[in-house]
Amino acid sequence: MVRERQREYAPTYARLNITGTVLCILAAVPLFAAMCVSASGLFYIGAVCLLLAIVSVGCFAFVLGGVNHSTMQALLEEEDYTRENKAKSPIVGAVSGIYWLLVTAVYLFCTFGPMGNGQPKYSWFIWAVAGVLFGAVMLVVKLIARRK
Repeated sequence: MVRERQREYAPTYARLNITGTVLCILAAVPLFAAMCVSASGLFYIGAVCLLLAIVSVGCFAFVLGGVNHSTMQALLEEEDYTRENKAKSPIVGAVSGIYWLLVTAVYLFCTFGPMGNGQPKYSWFIWAVAGVLFGAVMLVVKLIARRK
């Protein structure tokens, strides 16, 4: 029954993803239009409000489609919801929690520690580097979990 509903829902899921993507891309148009017109500050505020409204509708489309799709995957135990991936989930959760706590500690020490100047504008790059390294750390965790 779930497989049948998943097949029926596939076009809707694709349509919602396309709609969300198009809306998020087009959300910048009001701001660019406001910059081209060179109007008052109130016009720019209205453009930003319109931008945020369009992005919110696009995000709603992503969430609406994604929740239903993920629910069906969980019921069918597919992709991220296979029994093997569920067994690895506590390991991945623990490693990611430890990783981000350590990154936060390093950031706080570098920014506010004995040699830090208390100005985050000089230590923002720690978050960018940590975000990129997180992908590598998760790949290593998954490789180690596969070997076991």
